Order: sequence, then C-alpha cells, then structure tokens
Amino acid sequence: MSATFHQASIRDYHVIDALADQGIASNCPLYSHTYFIYMNRIACLILAFIAGLAPLHSQIRVTENGTALQTMDGKPFFWLGDTDWELFHRLSREEAAAFIDIRSRQGFNVLQAVALAEFNGVREPNYYGDFPLNNEDPTNLIVTPGNDPSDSYQYDYWDHVDYIIGLAAAKGMYIGLLPTWGDKITKMWGEGPVIFNETNARAYGKILAQRYARQWNVLWILGGDRRPAGRVRPGWKANR
Repeated sequence: MSATFHQASIRDYHVIDALADQGIASNCPLYSHTYFIYMNRIACLILAFIAGLAPLHSQIRVTENGTALQTMDGKPFFWLGDTDWELFHRLSREEAAAFIDIRSRQGFNVLQAVALAEFNGVREPNYYGDFPLNNEDPTNLIVTPGNDPSDSYQYDYWDHVDYIIGLAAAKGMYIGLLPTWGDKITKMWGEGPVIFNETNARAYGKILAQRYARQWNVLWILGGDRRPAGRVRPGWKANR
C-alpha cells in the first residue's frame, strides 16, 4: 500500500514540488518506507516493541478492501505528509510553532520527523544544546525532572519532542514518528554513529512506546533510507 506525499524542506520553509510514493506504519510495523523495503531485524524490533505497548487500535488503518486509508471511526483519510526529518533536532519552540502553523494552513495533516535525526542527531545537540542520549546509549535517554522551558535544566531534548508533538495535536495534525534514522542501524553513508543492536533496539522501542503510546496523534514509521549491503548478516535479516 502506498500513499502520495507532497514533500518539503524544513530548512527554507518552502514547499518543494516533488511527489514520492512511501509506505506507512500506523502504531504497528506493517508498512515500510519505499526506500527501506528490505526492513532489517533491528529496526523492526524497535517498532515491534512499540506496537506491543501502543494502543491496540491504530489511529489510521487500511480499509477492509485494502484500497484506502481511514480513521478509527471509519472516515476516509488522505495522508498529506510533509517530510520534516530535522524538526525536533533543529528548530526552537517558536520556529516549530510558526512552521507547524504554516503547514496546517497549507493543508498538511501529517508531519514526518525523526527522534534520532539524520544529520548528526546523536552527537550534535538540538537548538537548546540538549542531546537525546547519554553516552550514545539508546537505552539511556537524557531526561531531567520537570519540563519548564524557562529552566534549561528541566527542559530536555525529549521535552522538546513532546512539545512539538503537542503543537501538532493542537492543530489536529499527526506526527509520523521515526524512532531513528537508518544510519544509526547501518551507516553505509552519512553521520551515524551505528548505535543499535538487537538487545538495545528492543529496549529503545519499549522506552518510546511507554512515552508516546497514549499520544493520539503519533503514527509510527519505519524509515531512514538504509538497508544492509551485500550479504545480509543473521542479526540483520528482514523480519518476515
């Protein structure tokens, strides 16, 4: 199943007139990103644990005849998504609010973003100087008590992710959430670093599931433009 998306660059806030066919995952690892059609075991483990702890009913589902998407209450749903991979990593609160307002007025209903972003999302801090992980360990998220944005100690990386997801919810928009970009699983090119294995992928998926399982506007996506090259090692076999 594929849907058509109007893609845009978050860096300049301009809509790029390019359409791409992409698969989707809605609260369970059913569909893969077109470029990630060979889903590897580690990435699937992340979403498998998310799916196990997320609400039993997907926010967006495939119709019984397999030809379209619909909401939980059976209303037709056209996924008009904007690929904003660096949304959590690069923008301030004010920039995120302005950006989401623009996309809402333009008619987008899904913003696709990555928890561990592609462009040095592990080793380079977000707008506020916060990192997502302690010692690049996906089982050890850097979280602090409280979430007051006026207190730099309280307001951590994941509080900022929460805030942006909340902004989208206030506009009636979904966040298509990728737990990680593919270069954190198999580098091939890009920044990396490779930080996932089968054990910590399970743990990371569980952590994210517990944090966002009850957030109505989160749709889980397996993506990241990577697949194992050459002979597939046992630990990277596709989850069939």
